[in-house]
Amino acid sequence: MASSSRITVVFPFTIKLDTPCKIDSATTPMVAETATCTISGQTITVDNPFGTGSYTEGDPAFSFIFSTGGTNPDSAKNAGAFTASTFRMIGTPA
Repeated sequence: MASSSRITVVFPFTIKLDTPCKIDSATTPMVAETATCTISGQTITVDNPFGTGSYTEGDPAFSFIFSTGGTNPDSAKNAGAFTASTFRMIGTPA
């Protein structure tokens, strides 16, 4: 994934999403300070997640935590399915 990329995560309806979205921390190679996070419906979109770096298939897994933007369900139960997708921004090298 190039530095100019996008990650989307679609949350199940049992998890309430609210704006604004704020990424508090992330593991390398993701850069929380340069990533932008937006919410639309049940989808969180993270743009420019790697700053000037990139992520290559086979590299160690990365994760991020957002503190503002979501509320857990009222009780411990199966929340439903999550869908994560990655995109390269148009006009950037693969």
